Amino acid sequence: MSHPAERPANPVVPSTQLQESHPSILSECSGSESDPTSSTSECPCCRLPPVPEPSTLGEAIPQLDLNNSAALGERFLKSLAIQPAMGSTAQAVAVVPRDRRAAGHYLLIDLLCHRLFSTFKHQGGIRNFSVYYYKRFIPGDTLTVVARRVFRSQLSWLEATVARDSVLVATATALYDAAGLEPEESAEKLFTGFDGVHPCAVSDDRDLW
Repeated sequence: MSHPAERPANPVVPSTQLQESHPSILSECSGSESDPTSSTSECPCCRLPPVPEPSTLGEAIPQLDLNNSAALGERFLKSLAIQPAMGSTAQAVAVVPRDRRAAGHYLLIDLLCHRLFSTFKHQGGIRNFSVYYYKRFIPGDTLTVVARRVFRSQLSWLEATVARDSVLVATATALYDAAGLEPEESAEKLFTGFDGVHPCAVSDDRDLW
């Protein structure tokens, strides 16, 4: 009785035949295994960029010139004039310093709104100061800011609009976290001129006044 012959699952091809039929493929594969310098890391599309030295890395990071910002802020506030209050509304004007660094320097808007908001009472209850910018300004522009106290239900906040030549530049809001403030307590008599501006400490933390 005869038995069927068993064949391997994968036919074995002699290596000599592979070498004769595909010599280039085998040579490349064998070269990549034997040569340690031949790897995927050497591929131009996979090669990682060189890591910069710590000294040069620090030079590439731009630094904020706080001294220039403080100087521009001082010059800007020297031109600030707060007009007499009309009920719960206050108004002020200031001139952007004639310095090219002052163009679009939105820290000046923050200072302007802070100073005008500081003329209202209950400064300790102000939280969540925020500013939204709409248009740029250039050196020599006269900025006019109008602020008013708003009461709605149990909430109270300050809102201000900043404009140049009737063009809206920015809006700012400062929400009170203390409830139960009476509307008649909202306004405080303001003084005209530089000496009458109430001091206000400006903080980089927008969540705290």
